[in-house]
Parts: sequence; structure tokens; C-alpha cells
Amino acid sequence: MSYLYNDGENESHLLNVIVSLEGQELICDVNRNKDRNIHEFNEIDAQINQQITENHNALKQIPEVYSNVLGKIQFAQCKIKSCKEKIDRCKTSLQCQRDDLKRLYLDSVTNGQILDLLARIDKVREVSGVLDNYIKCKHYQHATKLLKTNVALLEGNLSSVDALKEVKEDLKKEKSTDCDSALIPLL
Repeated sequence: MSYLYNDGENESHLLNVIVSLEGQELICDVNRNKDRNIHEFNEIDAQINQQITENHNALKQIPEVYSNVLGKIQFAQCKIKSCKEKIDRCKTSLQCQRDDLKRLYLDSVTNGQILDLLARIDKVREVSGVLDNYIKCKHYQHATKLLKTNVALLEGNLSSVDALKEVKEDLKKEKSTDCDSALIPLL
């Protein structure tokens, strides 16, 4: 049995030798992996350094280009703000001018109506003289038409004009005078 016991010691010693050999193989594997990783790292580092060297000018210009673009954007924003203020001033000015134009248009329409009314009044005031001329020339038909249209005008559109009351009365007198007897059949 001592032989077996010895064998147990030998076995444990043998196991220790195997474990130490395996440990050495692991260390060798680790060292090989480490060397390979260092070699790959150096290759990648060299490639990065080469790309940095090749693109150094472009990388240097990036901040300059960015600052130029930023300056142009700020300038454009200032111009846009200025244009917006000008547009607002123009809108205000146009609104004022629009109100002025509307007021002037209404004034011109009113003045046009007043001028038309004054022209009618002048024609009605001149009727008595023209009517007398027609009667003297024995143009009774023209005198009748003139008298008829002016009486209708005085009783219609111009009925509210106080200054024409005298003219209206004169025309009514003309209608009722001796000449009117000759004109009545024509009315």
C-alpha cells in the first residue's frame, strides 16, 4: 500500500508539473495576444496619424468656415429684421394713404354730385329766359318740352332746394299765363 501512497504523491507532483506547464502555455498565449494587439494598435495609430496629416488643412479650415457661415447667417438675420421693419412701416404708411384715398374719393363723389346739382340749378334758372325766347319765336313745342322737363325736375330731384322756390313759382306762373293756353294742348 505504500506503493500506492507513493503513487499519490507522484501523481500530485505530476499534476503540479502539468498545471505549471499549462500556466506557462497560458502566459505564452497571453504574451502572443499582447504582442499581436500592440502590433495592431501601432498599425491603426499610424493610419490615424497619416489621415490626420493628410486632412490637417481641412481640419484647420473647419473652424474658419464655421465662423464665416455663422457670420453670414447673423448678417442675413439682421437684413431680414431690417426688411421686416421696413415692410411694417410701409404697411402703416399704406394704411394711412388708403384711409386718405378713401376720404378723398368720398369727397370727390360728393363734390361731383354737388357740381351736378349746381349745373341743374343753373339750367333751371336760365329756363325763364330761354322759355321767353321760344315763345317770341313761336317755337311752342320746344317751349312746352322745356317747361315740362323743368317743372318735373323742380318737383322731383330739386324739390328740396329752397333757392329754387322762386324759379318754381315763376315757371308755374308761366304755365298759367296767357301763353300757357297755347301750350296746354301740347302738355
